[in-house]
Amino acid sequence: MAPTIPTIEPTRFTAGDSLEWDRAFADYPVSAGWALTYRLFGPSATPLEISATPSGDVFQVRVAASATAELASGIHTLTGRVELDTVTKTVHRSSIEVFADPAAATTEIRHVERVIASLEAAIETLASQTRTVVTINDRTVEFRKIEDVQKVLAHYYDRRAVLLTGRVTGPSIAVQFQAAR
Repeated sequence: MAPTIPTIEPTRFTAGDSLEWDRAFADYPVSAGWALTYRLFGPSATPLEISATPSGDVFQVRVAASATAELASGIHTLTGRVELDTVTKTVHRSSIEVFADPAAATTEIRHVERVIASLEAAIETLASQTRTVVTINDRTVEFRKIEDVQKVLAHYYDRRAVLLTGRVTGPSIAVQFQAAR
């Protein structure tokens, strides 16, 4: 039995996956000539433009795996618009979480791991010296304070977490509750 095609937009998916959903709008029927397009934009360098295909009374939205393969992981915005002649209406706007494609992330993970190892070694060196020089991919950076290295290292720890889990991490917020009096 074929899987049921959703009738709403996705809320999350993995880069490199195919997407499909159907949409119908009572106020903007296919039979009246309305056209539906979507635009997915966010951390990726280039927005993904998606055109729906009219089929009976619904718009069929089909996105090939190759179209989502290069999307960066993170939170993207999906907007949907219908058009008829000179009239354009926004009919959808939502956030979509794009997870990293595990097959494509391995090269970047290796790079991030090398950078982390170099930065951790720089911290050890700075513990006993007043400065250290780190060379990564023929690029030299001089550090004078452990805190400077720790800031860069924190960035690469976060990047590694995103690549391994596909989830974007953010700053932690400390919350403290007090008992009612």
